[in-house]
Order: sequence, then structure tokens, then C-alpha cells
Amino acid sequence: MERVYDLAKRQYALVSRDQVLGLGVPVSRLDNEIRSGRLEVVLREVYGVRGCPPSWERDVMARVLGAGPGAGASLYTAAAIRNVRGFHRGGLIHVSRPWKQSRKGQRPGLHESLYLPEHHITPVQNIPTTTSERTLFDLAPRLEPERLLRVFNDILSADLATLGTMEVMFAETAKRGRWGSAAMRELLSTKGEGYVPTESELEDLLESVIDAAGIVLPRRQATVGGTTAPIGRMDFLFDWSRPPLVLEADSKRFHKFTSVILSDQRRTLLLTAAGFDILRVNWWQLTNEPELFIAALCMKLGLAAA
Repeated sequence: MERVYDLAKRQYALVSRDQVLGLGVPVSRLDNEIRSGRLEVVLREVYGVRGCPPSWERDVMARVLGAGPGAGASLYTAAAIRNVRGFHRGGLIHVSRPWKQSRKGQRPGLHESLYLPEHHITPVQNIPTTTSERTLFDLAPRLEPERLLRVFNDILSADLATLGTMEVMFAETAKRGRWGSAAMRELLSTKGEGYVPTESELEDLLESVIDAAGIVLPRRQATVGGTTAPIGRMDFLFDWSRPPLVLEADSKRFHKFTSVILSDQRRTLLLTAAGFDILRVNWWQLTNEPELFIAALCMKLGLAAA
């Protein structure tokens, strides 16, 4: 049982039945720990080390463990864990889990999501919690516009997220018809004017837009060769397309420097001479006209319109 208690130390002195059995502990040994008083039942299939002091954080962890694999603190609870202004620790605990992934019973504050991938959950104070971006998107349809704007600004000011990571989250979730997408689109359109994303934010957004359209993802940061020498590293490459298609992503709506324009034009000539097709897209197009980009991409790839 040593590994069980080591795990409990990292989880506010709590473990779930699934975790105990996953460590290879027989049910009979678990039952013996409960009968002896070393473990006590906190919730159904959630056990705590006897004698540990109660706390709100421990209650949240218990609810997360009780919800089953893939669950995380969410909504108002997630905002409170991250100390977002206006959200307080206490009251109903909100936990989200993937839809029908667990057979564990429903409880007040338990939400099931058709789309809750692993990367939307991250540990905060050792508690699995929805990311700041996902938390805001989940709260969007539940908050008045003025409060939503305040929360949005507070999250950005606290460096809990960026406009870039918000746009990536929107691209991931909006295609799936999430409740509240309209409110977030209006907010991002208003606040995002002139935003220059980092290279990784732009690439993450481009990948999310392609994935949401149901298109097989291209190779990322692929090095391609030219007629006489390697051309360099490309943002994205559809190497299965004929001819191979290179996607070039630009963080700004327009290039301002002649040297950059000339460099891009030369790169295009080198790629064309080597037998590659090219499609360029920028941040503004991906956030404001993603459907137009996908239509052009499908045409280049010889696919039916998504």
C-alpha cells in the first residue's frame, strides 16, 4: 500500500478506487485498509487518509476523483482555483468530465462534455482543472456580457492566457457548435484587432482550424529540398498531396517591409521550381474567414468542400 499512500500525499490525502486498483492492490487489501480505519470513505469510491484536516481544495479534489478519468474542476470552481477576480472558493463545486466516459453517478455540479480532450485539463495546485481558455469558454454563455468582458480582461492581465491561445480554443470548440461560441467570437473580434501572435500560437491555430474541418493534419515544421539545395523549414507540409502542398502562415495581415516581401517571393519561386504547390494564410484570415481558407485548402488538396 506504500504507493497508494504516496499518491494520496499528492492529492490532498485522497485516492480513488480506480487508482488503487490500477496500482495492483487487491480489493481485499483495500477493504482491509478501510476496516482498519487507515482509510475512510469520503465519497463513493473515493477514500481519504483518516485524520487529515478538511479544506475546500480537498473537497474539490474529492469531487474530481469521484467523477472518474478525464475529469477536472471547471466553470466557477476552476476560476476560483485560479484566483480570477469575482470568483470565490465555496458553494457548489463544478466538475466536468467527458460524455459517458464514466459510469459513476451524477451529482449536483457535475457536467458532461461531448468535447473535453486531455489537453483542456491541467493541474492547478495539484487539482486537475480546465485550462484558463476552456474555463472562459465554458463560462461565456453563463455570464452577462459586461461580466464576461471583465473576466476576459482579468485572465489576460494575469497572464493566464493570451489572445492567441483564446483563438486556438475557439477554433477547436466553435466548429462543434458549443453553446456560447457567438459571445466569444464577438469578444475576440473586438479585442483582437491588431494582435500579433507568437509563431507557436499561429501554428496551433492553423492546426486547430484544419483539424476542426476534418482534414488529415499536415507535417509540422518539415524541411524540404529544392532543385539544387534545401529550401528550408516549412510551417506545414501536406506531403501526401500531388503536388505536395506547403502551407505558409503569417502572423500579420500585411507585410510592411519590402525585404520580407522579396524574401517570401523568392521562397515561392524556389518551392514552385522544386515542384511544390503553396498556399499562404495569415492570422486575420484564420480568425475572421476560416471558411474561406478551408475552401481554398480543399481545392488545393482535391477534397470535397468541408
